[in-house]
Amino acid sequence: MTGNKELLIDMNTSVTGKVQMPTGELINITGMGTLVLNTSTGTKHIREVMYLPGLKENLLSVGQMDEHGYHLVFGSNMCSIFDDSSLEKLIMKVEMKKNRCYPLTLSPTDYVALRAGVSHST
Repeated sequence: MTGNKELLIDMNTSVTGKVQMPTGELINITGMGTLVLNTSTGTKHIREVMYLPGLKENLLSVGQMDEHGYHLVFGSNMCSIFDDSSLEKLIMKVEMKKNRCYPLTLSPTDYVALRAGVSHST
């Protein structure tokens, strides 16, 4: 889940609903897209990330990460996210906050469209 629309690509705004936060507050889902993470092991795409305008933290579902093949290890107030079961390809570490959540600090990925062409002269 993210409140920052700029973090998502391939946004599907037909996905709607509500998510209940731990405080009991209901937040509207106004779309779903793919989160792009630039990591030391390459670019990762996390699909089916909900867009919730007004959400102040970026939160990933442990179950969703598991379904997409990522491996999470918790300990010492940290969550380590790995790209494989060998636990050798560390993607990132996220520190636990006082509310027992592991919020991600992310920046939008800049995409550049490139076009190449060949000109034949006779």
